[in-house]
Amino acid sequence: SQTLQWKVREGIEMALLKMCRCGKIIPQALEMCPECAQHAADRHKEYNATRRNKRAYAFYTSAEWRKARALRLQHAGGLDLYALYVDGVIQYAEMVHHIVPLSEDWSKRCEQRNLFPLTNANHNKIEALYDSSIAEKKQTQQLLRRLLERFEAEQRGVRGKFGAPRG
Repeated sequence: SQTLQWKVREGIEMALLKMCRCGKIIPQALEMCPECAQHAADRHKEYNATRRNKRAYAFYTSAEWRKARALRLQHAGGLDLYALYVDGVIQYAEMVHHIVPLSEDWSKRCEQRNLFPLTNANHNKIEALYDSSIAEKKQTQQLLRRLLERFEAEQRGVRGKFGAPRG
């Protein structure tokens, strides 16, 4: 392509390239070109300013949330517990889900028993189950609580057999 030829002529070495959503050729390490990145940032900024729940947004950008999130991820060894127990695979969690959403019970926002580590894909799956029906949501919440309890019981069992981890 012309873009690639121009970059080669300019002496820029780019071994791995990909196409941005707008069609421009960009280095594979970039998520998108600078123009698309700016457009996405502007779109998110507008969304946050006009549509998002301001209280929830303030919480998700707070030190209180970052600490609670980090603690849950640390306690779970960084693992997605849904993937571990339901799918039988080891995957690293990318986010932390509120079993009981903020909109339903603000007081549980940082309770470790209400926080569940998930991959983004599994979070989307859980949210779809929550949205399908009230009964399905309740059943899914119970499953997530049982999975957390199972993980914590197994962790206590390991510590009981081998002693507390050194550190």
